Amino acid sequence: MDIMAPTFNAAWVLQFMCLIPEPKACGKPEQPPNSTMVAKNFNVGAVIDYTCDEGHLLVGPASRTCLPTGFYNEFPPVCKRKYNILLAIQCLHL
Repeated sequence: MDIMAPTFNAAWVLQFMCLIPEPKACGKPEQPPNSTMVAKNFNVGAVIDYTCDEGHLLVGPASRTCLPTGFYNEFPPVCKRKYNILLAIQCLHL
């Protein structure tokens, strides 16, 4: 009884890999607390713009783009509460 060893066909593997569809969207990202997120859609090429609520400072990118890989080009920003320097000085004098 002859047992045939499986053969590796590089052309078939390459063809199979080329058939895997590329993502069409990145999906809706999580919205950072104390922020506004503006986007027309979440498809490849779409840009998401971020702004922070009053009294907060944007730390990180103000916009992100959905890449053909299905991931965004940047990590999401964070909105940090602005530190009131006058309040801090008043507290130190108490």
